[in-house]
Amino acid sequence: MASEGDKLAQPGHGCEVILFPLAGRVGRIRQVAAGLAKRNPRQAEFYRRQVTDGLLRKLHGTGLQPHMALVQIDEFWRAVDRALHHSNPRGEIHD
Repeated sequence: MASEGDKLAQPGHGCEVILFPLAGRVGRIRQVAAGLAKRNPRQAEFYRRQVTDGLLRKLHGTGLQPHMALVQIDEFWRAVDRALHHSNPRGEIHD
């Protein structure tokens, strides 16, 4: 008789990891938005690339399919943009 563990090891009987959506990580979104707000445009672009690279590495490590990782990243950056707009609705620049 096969044990429960043997059944799970067979193809089609595995488990699926469900990730918490990046766009729901409110603390991280606010942290990144605050980091962008205090940088000049050139620094902000570099910071965006750093954050994106880190998120992609983390998502890749979970085994998430590349196209789904890009969807998560896109939704994350939309949430960051909303947070930036919410914290500075008039688009004022502060030094």
